[in-house]
Amino acid sequence: MLKPRSPKTALVAAWLVAAGAGIISPAMADEWQMTGTDTTVSTGDIILRPAEILATAGGSDELLTLAEQFSGELDGIGITGFAADRLTGNHAYFAMNRATAAARLGDVVRCSLDGSACTLEFIAETAGVPEGIGVSAVGLEQTGGLQRLLLSFDTSFELAGQVYRPADLARFDGAVLSMALSHTETGAEPFWNLTAASSRPDGGWHLAYGNGGAIGTLQFFTSDVLDAGAGGAVSGRVERLRDESVEWQTAGIAAWDRLATGRVRFTDLAPAINPDQTDVVLTVERTGGAEGRIEIAYATIDGSAAAGTDYLAANGTLVWEHGEAGTRDIAVTILDNQGGPTDLDFEIRLSRASPWSLLGSLSALTLTLPNADTLFRDEFEGPSG
Repeated sequence: MLKPRSPKTALVAAWLVAAGAGIISPAMADEWQMTGTDTTVSTGDIILRPAEILATAGGSDELLTLAEQFSGELDGIGITGFAADRLTGNHAYFAMNRATAAARLGDVVRCSLDGSACTLEFIAETAGVPEGIGVSAVGLEQTGGLQRLLLSFDTSFELAGQVYRPADLARFDGAVLSMALSHTETGAEPFWNLTAASSRPDGGWHLAYGNGGAIGTLQFFTSDVLDAGAGGAVSGRVERLRDESVEWQTAGIAAWDRLATGRVRFTDLAPAINPDQTDVVLTVERTGGAEGRIEIAYATIDGSAAAGTDYLAANGTLVWEHGEAGTRDIAVTILDNQGGPTDLDFEIRLSRASPWSLLGSLSALTLTLPNADTLFRDEFEGPSG
């Protein structure tokens, strides 16, 4: 049983809390970048503590207070691994730097981002991990509709004939551990602590280590995220956070993930509404990425045209599952298109309905019901020329 949270903790367990100006270079426009640090880092209006995750997308920064939501504590608690749940789109996996009343050191917790429910997804004792060994990195691996945990541990140990080093990454299939990515594949020294591991849609990896060093000719620091191919070979840097803030020069990355979610937008401007037309179909598309389940709400908003008199109000939610892109349609019924003395208009707007959703530039359209004079000219004058 997990320890129930106090009302105070539930109160702060908002989805994502707006945090103001950022300390991290903006992620690509169609991606979320999630970062945790091993010490408090602040720049401008942001204070990022070890118990929090900073989520950045297209210049918007938001804090996830996951460890505080789970434990009811902030001081002394740190997140040592993080991964966004791709299949639900509203949960995250994380490990902490010490035991709490509800989780041992080495356990991995899965929580909804609104703080409403948490479960233990990896119990170190049940899996056979020796007591006192902590998880230093958490990742996720997707195969079809299956999702497996990826874990790195802060101390070497042997289990079922396999030795796991701090620089290795293990795969947990719900019952047993196996090797997912070894230090021999990445080129890392076996005693380096792997502190972040994100499995990329192209089969590659984003990796961070708890110490500076060199792999081949590539020099890196504790605040660098490294890029590796499908085989694990490190090829360069994804991020160099020490260039973003003086405080990052002595800080380390304790957690990292990146979601190429794409953006959702209308495919085109609102179509012209013709005489006697009773339905308008608008197309919405997800482009630029398909990682993670997202939900987009839509709703009509009265202008000079009124719902129930001129058109039927429409609202609902569009869903794209993890791995899905492409289009969805929204149908709006027109009630009175015979033409009044003036043009009448109303809007249909898109909005985020799940944490990792992102909107493109064309997220609202104005639909116009033409006046009687316009309808008369269209019908009797025909096209000019």
